[in-house]
Amino acid sequence: MALFDFLKKKKEEPAEEEKGPWELAYQAQPQAYESNEGEPLIVFTLTEGADTILPMDPKRMYKIGKREINDFRLGFCSLKEDRIIATLPFYACINALAPYVIDVREPFVLIRAMSHEELTELCENVTADIQNRGHLQKAFEKNLEFIGLDHTEKETVRRVFHSDRAETFVFDNVRFPSGTVSVCDPMSQLPDRDDPRWLDESIPAGTYPLTLAIVHLPYDSVRIAGMKLQVGGPEAEEYRSLDTWYMKNGMKKDGMPGFGVEAGLACIADEAAAEAYWNFLDQWNRDNPGKNLYNDYFAELFQKSYEEHPDLQREGGDFLRWQIPGSEEEIVMCASGYGDGYYSVFGGYDSDGKLSEIVTMFIDPDLFEGEDHE
Repeated sequence: MALFDFLKKKKEEPAEEEKGPWELAYQAQPQAYESNEGEPLIVFTLTEGADTILPMDPKRMYKIGKREINDFRLGFCSLKEDRIIATLPFYACINALAPYVIDVREPFVLIRAMSHEELTELCENVTADIQNRGHLQKAFEKNLEFIGLDHTEKETVRRVFHSDRAETFVFDNVRFPSGTVSVCDPMSQLPDRDDPRWLDESIPAGTYPLTLAIVHLPYDSVRIAGMKLQVGGPEAEEYRSLDTWYMKNGMKKDGMPGFGVEAGLACIADEAAAEAYWNFLDQWNRDNPGKNLYNDYFAELFQKSYEEHPDLQREGGDFLRWQIPGSEEEIVMCASGYGDGYYSVFGGYDSDGKLSEIVTMFIDPDLFEGEDHE
């Protein structure tokens, strides 16, 4: 009986050439180690010339006892050179591995066999990306100090809008029919008609050029570094922080200088545009219950802006001149540098002490001085 069972088993087992790619692939096994800091880490190995099965999200799949593991790495093994080319953070490799995916069976992914040259190039690209992220993180942390300053100098504004890394994009004749102005996030703050924040200093009613400073940064992509409304002729000689005010229970209250960003966008908007915006939102929300204003309305408009100016913004769009449906009013919106945060607003004054500019700055280009973009 035992011999019969053995022969039956051999007969039913498919020949190797009949097996699919998953059955023939190498299943990468987790190897547990301890880091120099005494923390647990797990390493998977990817070897040249072998289709390999890797976990999609190992942090959700593996523990040592009841202890969670936060350090997962991927070792790249060269048979040609008989060595480990590199051992890199697992999650830093995910995007680089995407072109080599054959199939997915959650929670695993099947990676096709890679040549020695492909493996080496992938390691070099991931290593460079990790280094770039490190540079970018340091610059981002320093930039937090820059955007929160309550004072600035003429040369600082000039650097943001006219540095070697910057170019400008000008929206001509933007309408400001009331002269009461808000600098704010057009998705999170401006829609709140019960709590608008206005600059303490108004401007003459009229149309004015609105300028974006656009920088191409090393270790990163194109970003919006600043937004400036030119409301007077002579160049500003001095910059001062602009105060804000709001109404509460029919009383004018002092607000905090600057503005918070929660949706990654900023604008300089007239009060008449804000009122037209509120009316638009009332109608849009009635017509689109349960929908998201950005995803279901503005995303398409920003994408069209990107298609018109692809060299000046990231894919998906970073700026938009929007005429509000049902009105003559308009709002220029732009991405706020690195996104959410609290940004200062400055008034630029000419030699006669007259307001000539309203400026908000998102990125200090000097953070990247001396850095070459590889």
